[in-house]
Amino acid sequence: MKKHIYCKYKVLIIILLLLWRSDLLLAQDSGSSAFNLDIHAGITASQVQGDGLSGFNKLGFTGGLGITTTFSTKWDGGFELNLIQKGSIKRPDPDAGNYTKYSMLLNYIQIPVYGKYKVNSKLSFLAGPAIGILISSKEEDMNGELTGTPDFEKLELALILGAEYSFSEKWAAQIRLEQSLLPIRSKGDYSSNTLKGRQYSTVLGVLISYSIR
Repeated sequence: MKKHIYCKYKVLIIILLLLWRSDLLLAQDSGSSAFNLDIHAGITASQVQGDGLSGFNKLGFTGGLGITTTFSTKWDGGFELNLIQKGSIKRPDPDAGNYTKYSMLLNYIQIPVYGKYKVNSKLSFLAGPAIGILISSKEEDMNGELTGTPDFEKLELALILGAEYSFSEKWAAQIRLEQSLLPIRSKGDYSSNTLKGRQYSTVLGVLISYSIR
């Protein structure tokens, strides 16, 4: 079942884009390099606690834009506007006589805000919260798309921890661990083997970023 988010969330995204564009124009007008823009993309491996499954088996995409600023020789701060895919999957195993399958795909517009500690010119660590806006969801099993399941929460609050290695002034790679702090969905009165109480998402991500200074 696909559950779409309505106009009020589109307005929020437009406002964030306008704010991002304003920061760029101010930096250009002042001739300052205080704000740096990066473009990043990568893959995610995710799982959902409370779905009766285990393992980071669901692969997805993440990518977007980020703005960072330098506070000191050791600290940077930044925020991003990303698309990120999360969920879980169980594939059939005919050799074990198991033909059941299940797939959950969640697409979010996500806004992380983080602090970054620079160990040296190459290695940094980052941490901070992220707000996700659910734009679509889909669940399937061996019989097709599932209907009548409880709704996912439209807003997600997560914690992001990560490490970054800079190959050059322009190119860097990141690895991130992301854990939802609030349930992405609750069982309620619904009964299913793939929905046991409250559900939380956990995501591992690997990203490559290119900095525009």
